[in-house]
Amino acid sequence: MLEWWEQLIILAVVWLILSLIRKKWPSFWRRLHVKRLDIVVIPLFIGVCDLSTQVFKLSLFPYIVFLLAVMGILIIIGMVSQNGDLIYRTFFLYFWRLTDILILVIYIVLLGLRLFKYL
Repeated sequence: MLEWWEQLIILAVVWLILSLIRKKWPSFWRRLHVKRLDIVVIPLFIGVCDLSTQVFKLSLFPYIVFLLAVMGILIIIGMVSQNGDLIYRTFFLYFWRLTDILILVIYIVLLGLRLFKYL
């Protein structure tokens, strides 16, 4: 289990590496069609699991997975009712970007709670 400051260092290093890749090989980066946050969400999710264990003494992992499943179902229902069909590429892009935002907000809230508890 990593402390909050170790998690921030790892996130900063990952962000820096992705920024260097983006600057060094821009054509490769454009071909991927991803944003830095799309990749950083994986260490963020691990950080959410660690921070939730430190703050609440239980992991939020199953709750977040359930929330993501419900969010996916709601996105599918919304896209099918609006467009009449489901385009997988659009769905996965929309789902992943919403997942980015959700995990980032949860991480910031948990980090704030951890820092408040730490002080």
